[in-house]
Amino acid sequence: SYFGKIISFSAKDLNNKNIDESFKIKPEIFTIGHRNPQGLARIGDYLYSSEHGPRGGDEINLINRNNNYGWPISSYGTKYESLYLKKSYKYNHEKYGFTEPLYQFTPSIGISSLANCPSSLIKYFERKGCLLVNSLKGSSIYVLLLDKTLQRVIGFEKLKLGERLRNFANNPDGTLFEDEDGSIYVITDKGNTYNLKFILKKD
Repeated sequence: SYFGKIISFSAKDLNNKNIDESFKIKPEIFTIGHRNPQGLARIGDYLYSSEHGPRGGDEINLINRNNNYGWPISSYGTKYESLYLKKSYKYNHEKYGFTEPLYQFTPSIGISSLANCPSSLIKYFERKGCLLVNSLKGSSIYVLLLDKTLQRVIGFEKLKLGERLRNFANNPDGTLFEDEDGSIYVITDKGNTYNLKFILKKD
């Protein structure tokens, strides 16, 4: 089964101009142990994912081939069927042979899509380690800052928009789309598309 997994396949398969009824993509299981992946983003050689936790435990993960990210054994969320008992999953991923999330949100923000930051934010924060995260429940964009190794979150800033945010507009290669003036686009669950531009000044 491909449920709960991130898969990879050859780009040549998608670009095959001679596709017929016998054509089949041959996916490879890249990682396992995901509950509900929502988005993927790349910074340099590093790949990141966002995924829904249960009641709590929304995750940002650093994706490495053949790693197991713990679901359904380890999570920082609690079990829905044990709401009044507050029964949790195994918290310590590493202890049970799983990969710890890069960052987890409890309570959940209703995490959705993920993207690399636009050039304006990279310049403002003076780092390439910068991710944008959309949220449904939080109705906000979260700007996550990474350290220079790109393997640790050092903090985040929450930008409230007031609607359930679903997707960023991306380029064909999966990177964040930016207009010539630096604007980006966000789609909401109400069917609205917002054009956003970060105008940032330092004293």
